Amino acid sequence: MSSSQHCTSGEPAAVLPAPTRADCVVDARDDAVIVWHVNTSPAPGLSRLTGAWTLDINEGCKIRLLVAERRVLSTSSGKEALGRLGITVPVLISAAATRARLLSERDELQTAYEAQGRKDLVAPTWPLLPAPIDMQNPPSAKSPEPTQVALALARWLAQVATVWEQIEAQRVVRAYMPGGRERRPTPIVTSEVG
Repeated sequence: MSSSQHCTSGEPAAVLPAPTRADCVVDARDDAVIVWHVNTSPAPGLSRLTGAWTLDINEGCKIRLLVAERRVLSTSSGKEALGRLGITVPVLISAAATRARLLSERDELQTAYEAQGRKDLVAPTWPLLPAPIDMQNPPSAKSPEPTQVALALARWLAQVATVWEQIEAQRVVRAYMPGGRERRPTPIVTSEVG
């Protein structure tokens, strides 16, 4: 099927509401498109890495279904492959802005603790933030070709969610901290496409 043909299977694909859908990572190497789903919701109870696919660029229908209605962290080659297939991703994840948001949120909570000025309060223990990543020169994981970059980015996104879960665990047990008592979703920063 050419990339210009429509994907049809007789029935429309089921689409879950946005908060329950995994985010995804997209990379491309030669004629392979790699898609990795990552659960960034609070306390998933299962692995954050929820599915991985290496597909031929000619499998546009499958690729379209795997990225549909999801926030996408994509390499430049992944974006190019999606463009060749005519697949528009409505929302892209910004790795740099997401990490900056984690830092900002953590610093705001630390400031709230320090503003209490009480020596009897137990200081929060903050987790280490994920390392910054350069999307122009993305990291690579030890993995079979061609999945190294997609796996490294998927692990990074999973680490973002895990770190956020740890930050939230410190916040919700301290009534003086902002944000209420419920755990908040992972602050993934996105930009709309087009």
